[in-house]
Order: sequence, then structure tokens, then C-alpha cells
Amino acid sequence: MPYAVPYEYVPVVDPNIATNLTISYCEICYQISLKKYDAMVGDTTITINRSSYVDFTLPYTESGVQMVVPMKKNWNSSLWVFLKPIEPILRAAFLSVFIFTGFVIWLVEHKESRDFGGGAGKQFVNIAYFCFQALLVVPKDPKLKKWLSKFALINLVLLVWLLEKLYSASLTSMMTAQQLQPMVFDLNQLLSNGDYIGYQGGSFVKDFLKSRKVEEHKIINYSTPDQYAEALMKGSWNGGVAAVFDEIPCLKLFMSKHCRNHVGPVYKTGGFGFVIFFFVLIHQFLS
Repeated sequence: MPYAVPYEYVPVVDPNIATNLTISYCEICYQISLKKYDAMVGDTTITINRSSYVDFTLPYTESGVQMVVPMKKNWNSSLWVFLKPIEPILRAAFLSVFIFTGFVIWLVEHKESRDFGGGAGKQFVNIAYFCFQALLVVPKDPKLKKWLSKFALINLVLLVWLLEKLYSASLTSMMTAQQLQPMVFDLNQLLSNGDYIGYQGGSFVKDFLKSRKVEEHKIINYSTPDQYAEALMKGSWNGGVAAVFDEIPCLKLFMSKHCRNHVGPVYKTGGFGFVIFFFVLIHQFLS
């Protein structure tokens, strides 16, 4: 504005509560419509219900409601965990290729190479040892003389190289990312489980949850990120909650301190805006 406007900040508290907890944002907006206050500044979300009796400025930041749930550990302590990245059918297929490659090399080379001769048991051992040696190092002795046996060996080595890359990626994923899984994935799962849900006291999130058929006695209000963390740690059936719903800027603050939690889908809202009664704007303009 081209001129100075005097103002006074007034902290809003509920006089009926001895602890002086802040009243809900909807109640403050309603008091503005009654002209008890001229305007309201803060993290006030623009909603349809509030817009029916007050006006908002343009949103100064985007917002939305999001769900935060704790992660559960899924550590696998089995000694055979290294076999899990490879499915049994894949292990059987690789063993078949291994045996088939050894048979092809023996069939092509045994007439011209004494290393593939001898009794049946010795020939089988030599074939298996040669193929296994080819997986680790380039075999120098015995030397392959036929191009067909060399081609079969090259295919086996390429197959092993590809499986080794896939195995390493799968095992790494199993030992790291897949060990932490969210305990709940969406609101529908919370409803079906009958879990308790937390939210920030005074915000419109309570009405948001009630509109999605969450029972009111299942909704618990909290005031600080530390209370969120404590409630999520206890769990729904130990005096805590299974999930917390809050607006994204508030959850960013929470996640910066307590990062071992899973963030769920975003429910879009109108964003944060300043509240003012429309007739106050007209009065300021006319004066």
C-alpha cells in the first residue's frame, strides 16, 4: 500500500481452557467473520468451508495433507539368504545350461584331446571341472581346438556375467531397501484395521479424516513433532497411533528430525493463505 497501516498482533488462546491451548483455525476464522479480529496471518489452509464466511489472499505456498507411518524391520537372519535372489527355476535352468555346455565341449573335443579321455567317471569330472574353471578364469590347459566348443564356452561365460550382475543387484536390494517396509500403505488399510490416527490439534485435518469415514474416537490430536514420533513408536494398540496425517510443511519439519518413517500419498489442498473479512477490505479502500 502507498501508506502505512497500523496493526497489532494478537495471540489467540481459548479462555475456557486453563492450559491456554490455541483454539482451532476454523474458530479463529469464524471470529474474524464476527469482526472480533480484522485479519489472520499464519499457516492457514484455504478450504471451502472457511471460504464461506471469510476471504483469503492468494496462496503464498502450496500445501496438501499427507500420511506418515512407521517403518518395520524385516531382517532375514537365515544362513541361506544368499540363495534367495535366485529363484529355484532359474537355478535349475542355469545348472542345465552348465551341464549341456560341458557335454557339448566333451562331445566336440574328446576325440582330439587326451584331457577329455579316460573312463566315464573321469570324463565327467574333467568336464565339470573345466566348465567351473571357465567361470572363474580363462582356461589355458587344456586348450580347446574346435570353434563350436569355444562358442559354447563363450555363451556360458556371458550368461554367468549377466547372472552375476542381476544377483548382486537383487542381493543388495534384499539386504538394504527391502529390509524397511511401511507398516501401512494407505488410508483404506487404516480403516480396515481399525487403527488410531494422529493429527495436529487445531487444524482442519480432523474434519478431513471424518469426511473419509474415520471414526472420531479414532482420531487423536498432538501438538509437536516429538509427540508424533512417540505416538508412532508406541503403535495403535499401545496408546499411540498407526499413522499421522498433517500438512506437508509440518511433516517436512517432522521428517527432518525423524527420518525413519514412510510418507504416503498426497491429498491436495488450496494452500496456505492469509485470512481477512471482505468488508474490512472495502472499509480500508474507501477510507
